[in-house]
Amino acid sequence: MFIGHFGVGLGAKKIDKKPSLGTMLFAAQFLDLLWPIMILLGIETVKIEPGNTAMTPLNFISYPITHSLLGAFVWSMLFGLVYFLIKKNYESSILLASLVMSHWILDLITHRPDLQLIPWSGCLIILSEMEC
Repeated sequence: MFIGHFGVGLGAKKIDKKPSLGTMLFAAQFLDLLWPIMILLGIETVKIEPGNTAMTPLNFISYPITHSLLGAFVWSMLFGLVYFLIKKNYESSILLASLVMSHWILDLITHRPDLQLIPWSGCLIILSEMEC
C-alpha cells in the first residue's frame, strides 16, 4: 500500500508547487512514520505472524494513536499547524494536513477491519459499517 500513499503525495505536487516534494511525501506517509515510534514506546502493538495476510506478516494488534480516525485527524491538524507556523502559508498547510488524513482513508480501503474511530473505543470501521 505504500505506493498508494506515495502516489497521493506525488499527485499533490500538481495542486501546490510551494511545499517540496519531500514534504508532501513525508505528509502522506506521516502516520506510518509515527507508528514505529509508538511501537517502541509501547503505546501501540504489533505481532509478527508469517502468513497473516498476503502482503505482510504483521498483525496490527493495536494502533489507536496513529491509525484511529480521531488520531489521524489530530495528527493531520498538528502537521498542518506546524507547517503553517514555519512557512506562514495557509493553503499549503491545508493541503499537507489533507495528505496526512488521506493516509487513513487509503488504509480504510486496503486494510482488513482494524481501524478504530477513536482510540481504545473497540469500534472498528468496516467500510460500510461499524463493528463494536
